[in-house]
Amino acid sequence: MWCDDFRPTNVLLNKDLKITGVVDWEFSYTAPTEFTYAPPWWLLLERPEYWPQDLDDWTDVFDRRLQTFLQAMIDRENAASTKEEERLSGPMRESWESGDFWIAYAGRRGNASDSIYRKKIDQRFFGQTDNVEDAWRERLDLLSDKEKDEMETLVEKKLKEMENMVLAWDPDEYTLSHIDIAKTYTAKQAKKSEGKEQEEGREDKPKSEDNKVEVHSAKARPADPNVEQIAGKLAELAA
Repeated sequence: MWCDDFRPTNVLLNKDLKITGVVDWEFSYTAPTEFTYAPPWWLLLERPEYWPQDLDDWTDVFDRRLQTFLQAMIDRENAASTKEEERLSGPMRESWESGDFWIAYAGRRGNASDSIYRKKIDQRFFGQTDNVEDAWRERLDLLSDKEKDEMETLVEKKLKEMENMVLAWDPDEYTLSHIDIAKTYTAKQAKKSEGKEQEEGREDKPKSEDNKVEVHSAKARPADPNVEQIAGKLAELAA
């Protein structure tokens, strides 16, 4: 069992700083054992891709913090007389030193996988390169002719989608129900505005000389434009 949202802010403590529980388990799933062996990124409280400096600086600072963390873990394992096969300190150190940490992290963080692969993973398997930005060109020879053709087809497809800005989306039942709610709300707002306008017309219209009141049908004011616009956009997406 693995939880991607397991971090200090989701751990509950009592007044004696003892852990009493962990919350936010909605992102839990079954994961490879290597995920458990990877040291926790939150030792710096900030993810590598959001670090103010660059990835190399995060790595240097994290390495120093990790040594303190691992020593504390070893002390606890020794105090508990933990069996060697049950200790995590060893696998965590090996994961960090071998670079497996970055593979596990990139697998969980899709938006950071590109930069992490180029700087931390590619060179591990293919050696140093003069220009990291152009290294992908050297890797094209690893693909078959069929894979290269499929890659070109995918690129062309994505470029066309970018030009047309077409949103491919299949709304679920929950979203469709909210579209209906938005439409109903818009209709009620329009009806309410029309009735209010007519009522104001009756109150404000001056009486004629023969004391007869002339009442004209007031033009209904449009519904809340924001609500109407949202309903329209949702309806377009559901179409």
